[in-house]
Amino acid sequence: MVHDGGREGLRRAPAARLAIAALLVLANGCATGAPRHGLATSAVADGAGRAVRDGVYTEEQSRRGEAFFLATCASCHKPELTGSQIVPALVGDAFLERWSRKTAGDLFEKVRSMPPVPIPVRPTAREYADIVAFILSRNSIPAGQHELAADFEALATIRLGD
Repeated sequence: MVHDGGREGLRRAPAARLAIAALLVLANGCATGAPRHGLATSAVADGAGRAVRDGVYTEEQSRRGEAFFLATCASCHKPELTGSQIVPALVGDAFLERWSRKTAGDLFEKVRSMPPVPIPVRPTAREYADIVAFILSRNSIPAGQHELAADFEALATIRLGD
């Protein structure tokens, strides 16, 4: 057997590096130029503010959010919000547990910082708040009388966990 000095591995390396880079982009998301805020968990760690179960969005807002979600997010997260092996689900116990110590502001900023792939039209802040309302509704979080604000600071006072 003749040793090729690793040249065979080098020929395959560009494709492997491209695949790894693509996975890292999908895993981490891309910055969109939107202002990024730190996690708001400390702002509500002492139990101040209100919880999503208090009814923090309206049914109409959730319906609008569904339309925006289907147009901008469903191709990766699936219309049922179930995700895939590399795209996280936005419904279910695992989702609720992962976000239980965070705020609606954190979720709003995460949604705004996605997707890692270009989309034809970027939603407005109001439309992102509507998408968050839709995600909450699909997780059996009850609707209320007032819409979610399209503002991180206001949303940072709303706990996702109980």
